[in-house]
Amino acid sequence: MHRRRDKETMLFGKKQTRKQDTAIGLDLGSRQWKGVVIHRTAQGLQLRHYVVIPCPANLGKTESQAPSAEAAQAMLSQLKTSDRYVTVAISSPAGLVAEIELPRLPVEDIRNIISLNSTRYLRRDLSGYYFDAVELGDADASSKARRTPTMRTLVAGAPKEEVLWYRNTLNAAKIKAETIELSAVAAINALQRSHTQICEQNVVLLLDIGNQLTSLNFLRRGQPLLTRLMPFGGVQITELLARTLGLQPAAAEEQKRNLNEETAVMVQGALQTLAREVRSSIDFVERQHDCDIRHAFAGGGTACNAAIVEALSQEVGLPIQRWNPLEGYDIAGVDAAALVAVAPCLGAAVGIAVAKL
Repeated sequence: MHRRRDKETMLFGKKQTRKQDTAIGLDLGSRQWKGVVIHRTAQGLQLRHYVVIPCPANLGKTESQAPSAEAAQAMLSQLKTSDRYVTVAISSPAGLVAEIELPRLPVEDIRNIISLNSTRYLRRDLSGYYFDAVELGDADASSKARRTPTMRTLVAGAPKEEVLWYRNTLNAAKIKAETIELSAVAAINALQRSHTQICEQNVVLLLDIGNQLTSLNFLRRGQPLLTRLMPFGGVQITELLARTLGLQPAAAEEQKRNLNEETAVMVQGALQTLAREVRSSIDFVERQHDCDIRHAFAGGGTACNAAIVEALSQEVGLPIQRWNPLEGYDIAGVDAAALVAVAPCLGAAVGIAVAKL
C-alpha cells in the first residue's frame, strides 16, 4: 500500500520487523512475472539483478500449483539470491482501490470495520476480500493539516481466494511472502523515488497498463488525488489484432510488438476507449483541484512498446512518457540497453521493494 516515507504501513502480510539493506520485489502479473533485487548503499539505491519471465500457464489453478512454484523458484535463481523473504505485488482483475472518509482510528481497526461492513463503506458486498488501509495526508494543503476527527483513507482490497493462491504457491516454493500488495498501488512508491522532484512540485499522472488491467494514479505532493482501475490492457489489443487479421494469439502478439502502418491504425482505434477514460479523468482532476496536469508517465508491460505509448499520447492530447522506474539508480551491474527495453514493466516490482527499504 502507498506509504508516506516517515511511517510504516502494514500490508496484506504481517508487520515487517526485519531491517535490511537489500529487498526482493516480485510482481506476479497475468502475462509476465517480474522480479528485482534492490540494494541500499550510502550513495543511494542500486539495482543488483532483475528478471522478466512468462507467466506460468496454470496461474490461479488450485489443482496443481507445482508449475507456478517452480517458476517462482526459477525467478529467485535468476535473481542470484539465496534470500527466501520477498515482497510481492499482484494484479487482480477483481481488485479494489478507493478513497473514503472515516473516523480517526488505528489502521488495524479500519481493516476490521471495512471487512465486517464493506457494503456500508465501499457500497459493495466484499465479504470475501482482504483489505489494507493507510491514512492520506492533505494533498492540497501547503502546510501540515491540523489533526481532525476524521481521516482520508486509501483502501485496497483483493479477493481472499487470489491472495491465498499466491501465498500458497510461494510457500510451495519455500519462499516467504512478507507482504502481498496490489501492483496498482505498489507502483506509486517507485514513481516517488524515480521522479521525486516532479512528484513534489506537480500533479502527476501515472498510468500502469498491464495485460488485463490499467490503473490511473493522480498524485500531488506524493499523495494520491484519484486512483482508478480499468478493465483494459494489452490483451484487448492482442485480441483485436487476432480477430481482425485472423491470427493466432502468439502471431497477434508479435504483430503488436512490431507495428506496421496498417496495424498501427488498428491499435490506435483499440486505444480510444482507454484514451477517453484517461482524458475525462484528467479533466475531472484539473477541475476538482484547480491544477494543470502536464506530466504523465506510462508503465506496465504494454508501455514497453513505444509506438503504443505514442499512439495513446495522441489520443489523450497530452505527452505521455515511457516510464523508467529505475531512473537515478545505480545500474552499473546490468546491461543498460536491455534494461531500458523492459524498464516500464518493472514499476510494481521496484515499488514493492523500495517500500520495504
